[in-house]
Amino acid sequence: MSLIVDPSTLSPTGWWIANSLSTGPVASWTDSSTAGNNMVQNTAVNRPLCYANARNGLKGVQFDGGDDYLNTTGVASILMLGSSGVGTIMCVF
Repeated sequence: MSLIVDPSTLSPTGWWIANSLSTGPVASWTDSSTAGNNMVQNTAVNRPLCYANARNGLKGVQFDGGDDYLNTTGVASILMLGSSGVGTIMCVF
């Protein structure tokens, strides 16, 4: 059984699909929702890695827990992370 959800039928703050990425360091990640909250990381050593078979044969992005992160601007930062800059992102496989 599989469930395919079209982000245009919802109104999420952002929708980032790992299968849209190339494997290796993630310099940018395009928001698939209509919000346009793309994420970027200009510093090479702070980029998370995209793996081809992270889970169930699908791509996934791994952050090292230290200095890996992706930046976004505007409303997405406030809605997802709050004013403290700390928050939770849900991942679905």
